[in-house]
Amino acid sequence: MELARWIFSIVTLACLVGGLGCASLVERDAGDREVIATARTWTFLKHDPPLPADTERVPRGFTPRVTSPLRNASKLDAQVAGHLSAAFERRGYDYVESDADLYVHYRLSLEPRRDSVEVPFAAIYVASHSFSPSYVVEGTDVVHRDVEQFRLELDLRGPRGRIVWSRTALHVVIAREPFTLDAWLEELISRFPKREAQERD
Repeated sequence: MELARWIFSIVTLACLVGGLGCASLVERDAGDREVIATARTWTFLKHDPPLPADTERVPRGFTPRVTSPLRNASKLDAQVAGHLSAAFERRGYDYVESDADLYVHYRLSLEPRRDSVEVPFAAIYVASHSFSPSYVVEGTDVVHRDVEQFRLELDLRGPRGRIVWSRTALHVVIAREPFTLDAWLEELISRFPKREAQERD
């Protein structure tokens, strides 16, 4: 009976962990589609540029775009910046150092926490071989798991700094386990507003 209970608990926990794949996406538009539709150039905001992947010491006064106590934040930062750069290039935008039509800002955080989940174990049928009635034993086990709250914010801003488009992906991942960051970036990027067809100089 203990073996059956253990197997049932493990299977149920696996289903719950599998459910961590579900995520929510928060969408917000500022209503100024013309800024994006007519944009030809882009750059990252200058107040918190991405750090190189091999950076060991964060410069003083630097505002990190990525916070991740359990992972290499610099490598994640470089991965996000590289993915976004490639995505804008594919869409025909030109990168410039300053005076851009669009300013790209992102923030990624992976905050660790411990969750406690009540997992129902298999009902155990106890047959009586005497005058006492048979009965079923039911209950739950409390299973602890280390997870990270995943939050990826991406917004586009006009030349004056006003946000014209914003998306945020919220997710929960198993602590320290690999996860598909590129997939979440593509999910956000796929929702970019359409750009007007323009001839390039």
